[in-house]
Amino acid sequence: MRTAQVLFAQDKSTTSLLLIAAVAVLSWLWLPAGMHGLEKVALALSTGVMAWVTNAALVYRSGYLKSQHVLGWFFALSGLMLVTDAWTWSSLLGALAATFWMARAYQLTMFTWHHCTMLGMLSALFVLVDPSTLILLPLALLAPLTVRGAGFRQVAQVAIAWLVMAVILWMIATLWSLCSGRTLVMDPLRGMAWTWSVPGPQAGLVLLLGFFALIQLPPAMRFAKRAKRRGLVLSIMAITGMVLMACSGIGNHHMVMGMLAVALAPQWVNVQSYIRKPWMKTAFSPSIVIAMLLLKWLF
Repeated sequence: MRTAQVLFAQDKSTTSLLLIAAVAVLSWLWLPAGMHGLEKVALALSTGVMAWVTNAALVYRSGYLKSQHVLGWFFALSGLMLVTDAWTWSSLLGALAATFWMARAYQLTMFTWHHCTMLGMLSALFVLVDPSTLILLPLALLAPLTVRGAGFRQVAQVAIAWLVMAVILWMIATLWSLCSGRTLVMDPLRGMAWTWSVPGPQAGLVLLLGFFALIQLPPAMRFAKRAKRRGLVLSIMAITGMVLMACSGIGNHHMVMGMLAVALAPQWVNVQSYIRKPWMKTAFSPSIVIAMLLLKWLF
């Protein structure tokens, strides 16, 4: 156990490099063989860096994951299981959006106009990237309600900030079209197709594993600190919304899976935290790797 504590110490820069390298190698192994060598290396390294960014942002903002890099590790594994073959640029972009969104949502405990405004504006900006990120808007409106003492005022601040940013973006698009003579498409609903398809067997099995992670929620909601309880509630909200988004067929499937990987990571960390037997706790992370390999082999 002492070795594990040293390996996953938050203040060790070597551990950060180890996380990036391990995720990059694992991602590189599953990338298509026909991909150009330079792009393959760049995508694998970007996946490793994204795992570190997700870990650093959520650990720093949440206030309860104080000394672990396993959040970034579980995030990377969840993504590798969810996407069809390996991480893609779209899934990385979705993960980046979800990471920024969740990190900002953690800060709502301060109840300041600034944090509610930033959450609303970020949710509006992400819609420009892909319609998949539209799910972040209703989640942003519900996020203040996870804080004790929040009410309609905080929800209204998020909504107003979203509308203001949307108007600003529309004005910029209009001025651009007038000055350049070209029409800049600013349709956040582009690409929407309400198919209500069931996720594939691979994503379905991952979600089934995620369902078993909910078994550890009752002890966490009862005994954990308030910051951790808020983080888990935000995670459950995000998982629910993103699963509905994946079933609806809206936007980019890979981007939705990237966002879902971010939302699943705190649940895996919570499961590991409440495993009492040391050998089971040590075997938990390798078992996720084995499950990922089986999913890749079967599907």
